[in-house]
Order: sequence, then C-alpha cells, then structure tokens
Amino acid sequence: HRFHTSRLESIRDLKLVDVLSRKNPYLSRVKGILTLEEFVRAIVDAHLSSQEEGLLGTFLEQLAIYISGHRFGGRKSGIKGIDLEFNRDDSLYLAVVKSGPNWGNDDQIRRMVDNFKEAKRTLRTNVATSPKVICVNGCCYGQTYSDAGDYIKICGQKFWELITGDPDFYVRIVEPLGHRAKEKNEAFYKEYAKAVTLLTRDFDAEFCDKDGTLRWEKIVRISSCAPVLLERTAAIHVLEEKGRKFNLNIAAVGKYVTTSGRFRIRIRSFVQEQKSGASKRSRKWLPNKVDELLDIPSNRFTSEFEMRVEDFIAKCRTAIPKATTRVKRSSTRERNLPSGGEKNGSSSQ
Repeated sequence: HRFHTSRLESIRDLKLVDVLSRKNPYLSRVKGILTLEEFVRAIVDAHLSSQEEGLLGTFLEQLAIYISGHRFGGRKSGIKGIDLEFNRDDSLYLAVVKSGPNWGNDDQIRRMVDNFKEAKRTLRTNVATSPKVICVNGCCYGQTYSDAGDYIKICGQKFWELITGDPDFYVRIVEPLGHRAKEKNEAFYKEYAKAVTLLTRDFDAEFCDKDGTLRWEKIVRISSCAPVLLERTAAIHVLEEKGRKFNLNIAAVGKYVTTSGRFRIRIRSFVQEQKSGASKRSRKWLPNKVDELLDIPSNRFTSEFEMRVEDFIAKCRTAIPKATTRVKRSSTRERNLPSGGEKNGSSSQ
C-alpha cells in the first residue's frame, strides 16, 4: 500500500545536508560515535524512524475514515480542523483522528478544542433540529479513554469499535497490514543500502579529515549556525571625466550557506555617476568580482571577510591610477536573517 511506496520515495530522495540539518549533533557526540559509517547509519535510521511513524499514522487515519464510511456512512469532514464525521445512535460524531495518544503539545490541544467548539456553533446555526454532537479525539493505538469535557479521547480498541461497530477490528487489521510486507521490505533495504553507501561517500568528502576524523565543528554548524549576514560597502572617488564625476562602488556580502555547510563571500563593483538623484539604473557593473565558498571555522569568518574586502579595494585602486587617494569605507555590518534566508546563498546585488 501507500506506506511502502512513500517509504521508498523517502529513502531515494534523501540528501545528506537535509538529514544533518534536522538531526541533533550533540546526541551523536554524547553517544561516542567516532566513525563515519556509524554516524551515517545513525542519522539515516533516526530520519527513517520519524518518517515511518508519520507515514503509518497517515495511513491509519485514512483507513479509519474509509472503514467508517462503509459502516456508518462516515465521511471526510468539510469543517475546519475536523477529520471525520459520522452518525451513530442518533448522534453526530466529529472526530479528529491521530496515530497515537501522545500526539500534540498544549497549543495543539487547545487548537483542537477551539475547532470542536467552532464546529458545534456552525452546526447549531445551520441545522434547525441538529442531533446531539459528540466530539472525539480518536487515536489508532493506545489504551486511553477519558472525558475532557469538550471532547472524549478514545484510543485503540475502543476507537476502532466506535467507528466500525466491531470490538475485534483493532486485531483484524494487523494481517492485512502485513500483506506483501516481506517483498516490499526487500526492495526497501536494497535502496537503503544504496543510500547509506552514497551518503557515506558524501559525508567522508565533506565532514571528515584525511585521516577519517569527524569534523564536529562543521557537523554542528550545519544544524545550528545562526543565519548571520555580513555586509560592507566602499566607494573609491574617481577623477572627473569630461566634466562628470564617478565613483567606483564596492559591495560585499558574506553569509553562511546551509546547503553547502560553508561560508560564502561575494564582492562586486560598479561605477555610478556622482550626481543628485542618480538612479540604480545608472550603475554599470564591472566584471571583476569575488565569489568564494570557504570551508573554515565559524570564528574565522569575519576576519576572512574583512581581509578579502580590503584586498579587493586595493586591487581596484591599483587598476585605476587616476583615482583620488580618498577611499570611503563603511564598517562591516552584521544582521540576523530570518529562518531559511541563508539557504540559497544568493545575493540581491
């Protein structure tokens, strides 16, 4: 079924940086992982475990809606935040279906309760003789049965019995779930072996020293480095040419690039006329530029950035012998980027 197909797609599409950026590197360090093979298998297995839980949960939720449809005319609800609605014993049941009992934090629970309350208000408004409405948080496994006032939480056997009328249904679905599982798992483990081999190769190239030692500073940086942007500008005043004055402007940007695990420095220059109201369209970008990806420790990035900017300024002045000696430099400005703003490594220049 769809679970096996989705699991195969998940392992085939796996990217090293994506897995590293979502996993806790400190846990791997505390567990004493020393070799790249151990590390790669640990992060791949952790990724798959969380993926499989979600995939199976989605499948069971869809199964609950399907089975209820056959037994009690259940249907996917059109009400915001409600998964399933069905009529039974002269009552209308509104259900939010989850895989297991420990599915949400306090905010998510409050949001579910608000959706139940809003659904009840909507139904009372739209239906003159509305049936009794019972709100249910149904969980596909577990043993919880509790009345929270605004809703009832029902898990495992009692939930499946509620939506099917069959007290043994929770046991009877086990056999169909295993249909062709061996065959499907064999295909999956072939892809798993391929993925581990490819990711181990990539990890060795990017996150290990030549002697095989793991580069923990860089591994931690992938998941936790703040998306900070360094910016700096400079202007070299150029002598008049046919009565017009021009500046050679230098724009430099440095940032951490999540997709490569490196720091990127881009420096470009453009000529712009010195006159009031000169538009950006009057800029003429020059071919000389710097675009480097640096694999360096975090604490060296600012100094490397400063050094390259100063070197670029010096080269520009050398290339323009008639430029005035005055160079107007701005200080390096550092600012935080919103989450995800550093991912593509692009610049607005």
